[in-house]
Amino acid sequence: LKPAAPKFGHLSLRAPSTADMVAAPRRAWLLVAAGLVGGARAAEPTGIVRCQEGAEDILGERKAFTVQVCNLFGATCYMNHPSVASANCATEALAIDSGECKLYPIFEYEDDGVRSGSDAVEDLSTVSDLGCSVSSS
Repeated sequence: LKPAAPKFGHLSLRAPSTADMVAAPRRAWLLVAAGLVGGARAAEPTGIVRCQEGAEDILGERKAFTVQVCNLFGATCYMNHPSVASANCATEALAIDSGECKLYPIFEYEDDGVRSGSDAVEDLSTVSDLGCSVSSS
């Protein structure tokens, strides 16, 4: 008697053949290649500034919620909000040297405003934005 073919969701008791072992990596490479081709064709949004200079600290004495960003290899990288004007990169972009980690502030729109239009004003995200207050007695 010939063993029955495995049903969906059941494990097969037969060992995989050489053809099975070769087919899996081929399928994986096809998926990777398709992803690369698809990614290469994706259109980048317009109006995004990629700063090539920045400051060592963009928060100063201000307090804000932040996210830690690390540059684990390569040259100095610069992190900026996409709406930063290129003329302001030196003061509004954060320079992170290779092997360093820094805190990048999280921005929000003033008074929880709408995130579109020319009248939207950004500011730093702080504790008061959460509807909380800090008090001591």
